[in-house]
Amino acid sequence: MHPNFDRLVVRAGLGAGVLVLATACSEGSDSTASTAGTGGGGSGGRAGSSGTSAGGMGATGATGGSSSGGTSGSAGSGGSGASPSFEKSWTFASGLEGWDKLYGSPASLKTDAMVTADPADGSPDKGSVKIEIPFSAADQKLDVGINLSTPADLTGKTLSAMIKLDSGLSTGTSNPGGAKLYVKSGAGFVFADGGWNNLSVGGFTKITRNPANPGFVDTANEAGAFNQADIREIGVEIATGSTATATWSAAVVHLDTVGY
Repeated sequence: MHPNFDRLVVRAGLGAGVLVLATACSEGSDSTASTAGTGGGGSGGRAGSSGTSAGGMGATGATGGSSSGGTSGSAGSGGSGASPSFEKSWTFASGLEGWDKLYGSPASLKTDAMVTADPADGSPDKGSVKIEIPFSAADQKLDVGINLSTPADLTGKTLSAMIKLDSGLSTGTSNPGGAKLYVKSGAGFVFADGGWNNLSVGGFTKITRNPANPGFVDTANEAGAFNQADIREIGVEIATGSTATATWSAAVVHLDTVGY
């Protein structure tokens, strides 16, 4: 037996203990690293219980992102009240913008009617044309519009306007007056309109003229055929109906946002 046998045994035991302790520490470090890696990986960490918890937190973060996106969507919807987009329009924000009374039947209706700018009313924005017409009988009409300095090409383009009857015109709902958008083409000013729209006292309403579905086109004009690509005049015609027994009266009308 070695004279220092007892000391060797003690040292060997201590060495084994250190080795075991080192191994345990090493395994603990690897487990910690694995846990951290699992948390960073998110979905990849679902293999371990710690990874599942970290993945759950990641899902919560995604929900928060979804909520933020929803808020942005709500803000975007606020733009729905914006003015419509046109190639050319008259909003009357700066006055009459060249619009005036152009024709009356009888002729005295044009003389007596009043067309003024109204900065306090309009749709969708303030600024409109106020039209006061002393109607007194059936089959009377007034055209309010603009003669274009440069002909417009309305091929395939819908013309629209906002119009409001403030008061008057007809006292009977069964015999209302009405309005229609019209255009005239070429040097002979060949007439075409978008069809009749009943008017009743209330708020602004939209009227249109669809080139694919016109209300009327003058095919008997000696100046030639109507030409959608050569529009010289744009306007709105306001009229009483043809019922002679109805009660017709002076009317106040507002016109705004004409465009195509």
